[in-house]
Amino acid sequence: MILGYDPNDESLNARASGRLDILKEILPLSEKAGIEKAFFDTAMPAFGVGIGAAARAIYLVKEEFGDRCAVGTHISNATGTCTWVKDNLSAEDRTACDASQNAIMPILGADWIMFGPLEIADYIFQAVATIDTYIITATAELGINPAVEGMHPIFKLM
Repeated sequence: MILGYDPNDESLNARASGRLDILKEILPLSEKAGIEKAFFDTAMPAFGVGIGAAARAIYLVKEEFGDRCAVGTHISNATGTCTWVKDNLSAEDRTACDASQNAIMPILGADWIMFGPLEIADYIFQAVATIDTYIITATAELGINPAVEGMHPIFKLM
């Protein structure tokens, strides 16, 4: 797992391109070490300037590096570490935020999603599965099919 965050450079962390800069530096080292496909975490911060950059970086990483790494993030950090959110939103509202945030990730092209806490897994899975059905039906005319026949959320709905 490569974390797209530099604790010494906040200007780098506030830009989507800053995350690419980190990956450009570290990915060749991981490949040299024999890692065939690294996981790249775009380092989702608490609410603030960096959340847009971390989300946008998913698309940019896929565009530039293709399948050389699997890209995603832990978007639940945005609500889970923000004091204002904890102080002002109910647990139910935070769960709704987490479900919607995680559902956005596949639309942006994320290969994986890290979420938490485990207690909200049912909400996250349902939200992401719903979005996955939109994606698979939207890309069907392009000839894109589920990797394993019958193993996609759409088969549970149809």
